[in-house]
Amino acid sequence: MFIFLKKAILKIIYLCKIYYRRIVYKLYFKRQMKKHRDACLVYFPEEGIGDLCIAMANLNAFKEEVNKKTILFLCDLNIIKSIAPLYDYVDEIDFIKVKKMNAIARTLAHGKYWRWYEKYHGANKLIIVSPWAYVSAGMLYYRKLDCLSLLADTAYRLEGKTTISFPHLKANEIPVDNNKKILFNLFSNSMVVPIEGFLPIAEYFKSLGYEIYTNCKDEKSYCLSGTKPYICTIIELYQNAKQFEYIVSIRSGILDLLASTGVKQIVFYNGINFFNLYSMKMWGGVDALELMCDDEQAMQKIKAFVEDRSGS
Repeated sequence: MFIFLKKAILKIIYLCKIYYRRIVYKLYFKRQMKKHRDACLVYFPEEGIGDLCIAMANLNAFKEEVNKKTILFLCDLNIIKSIAPLYDYVDEIDFIKVKKMNAIARTLAHGKYWRWYEKYHGANKLIIVSPWAYVSAGMLYYRKLDCLSLLADTAYRLEGKTTISFPHLKANEIPVDNNKKILFNLFSNSMVVPIEGFLPIAEYFKSLGYEIYTNCKDEKSYCLSGTKPYICTIIELYQNAKQFEYIVSIRSGILDLLASTGVKQIVFYNGINFFNLYSMKMWGGVDALELMCDDEQAMQKIKAFVEDRSGS
């Protein structure tokens, strides 16, 4: 009897928390819409840099399409602080701590509230932008679309009327020396591959006279053997990207961020489905060699790629 009563009380507490969150965030959105009457509220529930770059690539086109003066962009505090300054068309940003994100997602997913929102504010007043939320739909119905096009057609409803927006912060006035440099990026939220496979690539570039660096979050981060650590913020990496001739990387969001910098990319994927959705070709104009992690001819392809661009 005691165990049953305990379970019942815990269930009641759990349900109370859910309905409390729904009420709180319904009031929160009401307050935001009252404060920003002509705003479009864009909710981004992800935490990845690449996902944010993809979400923001079509945001300006969407803003122009629906003729909204203000974009109110809701997302995780840390990720938005890291790269939002690169995009000036997000006029006003409401910072929400990460612990609140799931509660907001549950609130927005509640059918009655969603219908209430569209009825009183219109379909283009609230947009949920999540690349992962549309991946399953993409695999089933949009096999010919990459992730960038998928979001444009689903979340933003642009139907082909899109112009990709890139980050455009001015580069630092740092003179680029004549030393050839290459950056290795070995971290990704999306995939894990054996780090040892990058050592022969580093040795190859070292034999060509390149200075080899590993992108590191801090002094405790892993640094590829025989390379120098490169520690900086995300914005500093974007600003200083042209110091590097190549970036060799596991497929990660940093590559999306650097798509417009002109840095040549050597990219590794861990599966064909991941490649189809997130190929760097979706950005257009990126000079990239894209390889599968299990490609036995990877080293030969890298050498051919580099020799072709060096004119040798």
